[in-house]
Amino acid sequence: MIGTEKIISHIESEAENKSAAILAAAKVKCEEIAASYAEKAEAAYREKIAKSALECESAEESAERLGRMEAKKDILAVKQEMVGRVFEMAKEKLSNLPEDEYVQFFSKLMASSAEGIEEAVFNAKDSAVASKVIEAANSILSSEGKEAGLHLSEETGSFAGGFVLKRAGVAVNCTVETLIDMLRQDMSPTVAGACICRWNCSVIYSIII
Repeated sequence: MIGTEKIISHIESEAENKSAAILAAAKVKCEEIAASYAEKAEAAYREKIAKSALECESAEESAERLGRMEAKKDILAVKQEMVGRVFEMAKEKLSNLPEDEYVQFFSKLMASSAEGIEEAVFNAKDSAVASKVIEAANSILSSEGKEAGLHLSEETGSFAGGFVLKRAGVAVNCTVETLIDMLRQDMSPTVAGACICRWNCSVIYSIII
């Protein structure tokens, strides 16, 4: 029995030792696994943070670009509005010049645009000065040795100012609207630059007149 007890005691002791060794090894392995996953978790966390920061930066840059685009659109809209106002003011001023200036301006324009035998169409507002414009234009043509047979048409136009010359189915449009539109094509960049620099329509429209 004593021998048997010794054998059993020896086996139990050996089993305990092996069990302790296995547990120690398992503990080390668990710690290694935990450390490994902790590193992976830390790396994943840092990657996520970096990605989020990059996305935020990209979103901020996109918002900034969008803001700049919107600002440019707003500036362009304001610029176009200012330019439109300048030319509208120019049209208003040209249509309502004092009588002597109106006659002088449009008679010269009529003489330079006519062959001397056309009929001139005016609007109802300018009927009082129409004959004076025609008379002055004929005087200019006569002084230049040209035919001076311009005469007032019975037709009345629906334009803001100026006139239309008609002869044999041909019309020469010298209305205020047409003159301003022609100036707009040529002078819009200049007026736009002046608008942005000075920001004062009442000053700028004098460039045109």
